[in-house]
Amino acid sequence: MKYKKLAISLLVILLAASVAGASGFETGANRLSRPGGQKLAPALIDWQQANSNGFGDPLELEVSALEAFNGYLYAGTYNLVSPGPVPVFDGTRIYRSPDGVTWTPVTTPGFANPHDSAAPAILDFVVFGTRLYASTGRGNAAQIWRASNGVSWAPMVAAGFGDENIHDIAALAVYNSMIYAGASSQVNGARLYSSASGDSNTWNPVTAPAATMAGAGVTGFATFGGALYAAVDSEAPVQIWRTSGGAWEVVVSNGFGDTNTTLTGGMAEFGGYLYVGAGNTVNGAKLFRTNGTGFSPVSASFTADTNNTQVEMVSVFETYLYVSVKNTATGLEVWRTSDLVTWEQANLDGFGDSNNTSTNRSHASANFLNRFYVGTSNVAAGGELWRTVSLAPTDILLTNNTVNENSPVNTIIGALSAASPDPGSTFTFSLACAVAGADDASFNILGSNLRTSTIFNREAKSIYNICIRVTDQGLLTFDENFVITVNNVNEAPTGCSLSNNTVDEKQPVNTVVGALSATDPDAGSTFTFSLACAVAGADDASFNILGSNLRTSSVFNFATKSTYNICIRVMDQGGLTYDKNYAITVNVNQTSTLIYLPVVIR
Repeated sequence: MKYKKLAISLLVILLAASVAGASGFETGANRLSRPGGQKLAPALIDWQQANSNGFGDPLELEVSALEAFNGYLYAGTYNLVSPGPVPVFDGTRIYRSPDGVTWTPVTTPGFANPHDSAAPAILDFVVFGTRLYASTGRGNAAQIWRASNGVSWAPMVAAGFGDENIHDIAALAVYNSMIYAGASSQVNGARLYSSASGDSNTWNPVTAPAATMAGAGVTGFATFGGALYAAVDSEAPVQIWRTSGGAWEVVVSNGFGDTNTTLTGGMAEFGGYLYVGAGNTVNGAKLFRTNGTGFSPVSASFTADTNNTQVEMVSVFETYLYVSVKNTATGLEVWRTSDLVTWEQANLDGFGDSNNTSTNRSHASANFLNRFYVGTSNVAAGGELWRTVSLAPTDILLTNNTVNENSPVNTIIGALSAASPDPGSTFTFSLACAVAGADDASFNILGSNLRTSTIFNREAKSIYNICIRVTDQGLLTFDENFVITVNNVNEAPTGCSLSNNTVDEKQPVNTVVGALSATDPDAGSTFTFSLACAVAGADDASFNILGSNLRTSSVFNFATKSTYNICIRVMDQGGLTYDKNYAITVNVNQTSTLIYLPVVIR
């Protein structure tokens, strides 16, 4: 069968690479090493290897499936072991990681099946309900396994749905509350199955819309425009099927108009179109798209390279459509577009190693912790897993950097935002810089708002120096210093003084009693004085004010009244006031009169 031929050829390549010492990992062009052995492949965007080759086993030839589930990233592999006349599959393994770089196996090889019955590869994952499902293939009757905790796996489909000729269950999908499986029978061609629960013994065959030749298989699913699409590899050539919940129909039956198009790749919706990857035996890698009424070819530079044989991955990450292109000469290429017109290569060929030749369509790509992951096939050194390198934020913006004095605690000063080279980044803000600001304690941050933690007095201090840290979802940080200025706010006078509060009786009207002055927190304030308090003094009418002088409005007589109660108001230039009561005392002013009596001398 073709799977044993594949295994033999892979073994030959593996042995040859071992003899030559050509792992391709340490000596790949433009590869950089980090301490600890991590590899970087700088390109248009930086990529970082997220696993050791083959997760430490060079016979794990491919990272063939990826899926995020319950806080972990799961990776399935394709495993070949035991050199000999007839290679033996040790069986696939599933690994998981909480951070995308630290990996732990959660299954034994081949789910602990004997070598001659073990499933060689995980071909796809899907989350259905509260469980993670995994399908297998590439030798022996295909299976579907599931786990609710990611660790305890149980078979839901064994022995190819009862057909030992079904060696691949290449695709899984969830649609209309059903789980679908796409399969390939060596005798009966492409097959579809579905289940409402995913439990064992509940999977039913779905009537295919067209006959397919032996060896044809469903390779991928995608939803678009409310319908479920299925891609079918076929030498007949390729087909695209579709259902909106009822019967399936054929929407592409002729290899997109070219009978040499026999391979399909991944499918994804982006920018109002459904994109489908394909491979043409004559013209190489192809990409097609539809708005729901017909498919047309996409023009891109990667389709012109004769070494590019198939568009395999078609995935969306952040604001880009990514595709991977199989290339056995220089290594797989990853391309992306954001505007559906301009394409740019996003990686070095093969991530710097020509032995990284391909990906398992879109099944070996995933978005986890805001990074994009791509698994590769590498028969020389073991499958590799690459992820985009998050870049730290580059700027912090504050909408306002002033605050009025005397504002209450938790007054919002301004809104914070950040800039980052990574589209779709999320941010948290804090007053936790590597070098703290001198006045950080006077402020706090709630969400994205910078707020006060004290009541400011400009006259005491007008400038505050703080440092704000932004942290992105990948825990990368950027610190920036800010100067917060306290605005001067007009404050009411706080005191009024009278230089003298006594007056002699019998003085003429407009006699100056004393000079008035005021105190105010605001330096440079100007004042006006009046007898116009909110609560008037009882004797205000007996006085008047000219400028800053309190004067009499009557001629006082101590014998009649010796104390006068008045209230003086001081008003600043901003109209704020302060009232103060005064008692004005009248002084006795009686001059002695000498009486001269005539003196009679006798």
